[in-house]
Amino acid sequence: MTTDVNQSVTSGVRPGLRLKKARETLNLSLDDVAKHLKSNKKIIEALEKEDVPNLPQSIYVSGYLRSYANLVSLPAGDILETYPNLGVADPILPKFKSTTNSAKFGTGTLVKKKFNFNSILIVILLVIIVALGGWFYTQIFSQNFFQDFSQDSFQDSFQENGSLSSSTTGIASSAELENSDLNLQAQDLQTLDLQTQLQEEIEQELIQEKQKLAAAATDVVLGTNSRLLLELSKDSWVEVEDAKGKKLLYRLIKAPARRVVEGQAPFKVFLGNAPGVSLNYNGFPYDLTSHTDGDVAQLTIGKANDNLRKKN
Repeated sequence: MTTDVNQSVTSGVRPGLRLKKARETLNLSLDDVAKHLKSNKKIIEALEKEDVPNLPQSIYVSGYLRSYANLVSLPAGDILETYPNLGVADPILPKFKSTTNSAKFGTGTLVKKKFNFNSILIVILLVIIVALGGWFYTQIFSQNFFQDFSQDSFQDSFQENGSLSSSTTGIASSAELENSDLNLQAQDLQTLDLQTQLQEEIEQELIQEKQKLAAAATDVVLGTNSRLLLELSKDSWVEVEDAKGKKLLYRLIKAPARRVVEGQAPFKVFLGNAPGVSLNYNGFPYDLTSHTDGDVAQLTIGKANDNLRKKN
């Protein structure tokens, strides 16, 4: 069969036509080839007509051509070398709105938050400076007052009764020391309270900023019920459709990347570069081996009888 196909499809014919003639020689329909390649009839027709604008990105075209050539017993290397514009075609990608809430995480909001934080910090520092100034003023005033009082008020008493003056001076000195200690303790407590309050406010601001950044770090497509995690080590075209037919993902994703979709299972998944993608369904890794043909994988995940198990 291989010899007959190669003899009937000469190397001088364009690669798309060679694939078509080889398919017809083997009595295969477009639907047969599409089913084997896990693709659709329109892509197979575009491959045979070499309709580059209607084909996906060249990396996926290469996978389709290789699988198609192997199916109809043609040399895959020859088909890939002669296929036109292989490496130039780009996919027609749909436009998506950014999942990042720019109004919430925009530069203006961050600047405003930073400005408010700086204003609070300046006010607290001013309060601390005023408190320290009042404490120093109290200390100086107390020392001068007791010095003047002890020198002027008790000088005559000391002359009339030396022992009484000495006792009174000793009492005044003790009262002055006790008053100074009380003032110092009160100021220390006030300063400590201000420092604790400032530290708590700073920590609260940092926690809020970290939470906001963490919320924006993962690109999540929200839905209900089940969760599907895709981790990409290589660029790949990804399509994910939920049980209601809603497309949760339909785009080319650049590696490295991590995407999470949530919706109603089962999910229909199409991967253009399956070796560069790993799946995790509801917390369990999903083995793509049995669903992969070449570089392409097409599967339905989330059915009741799915064999969900951790990879060895």
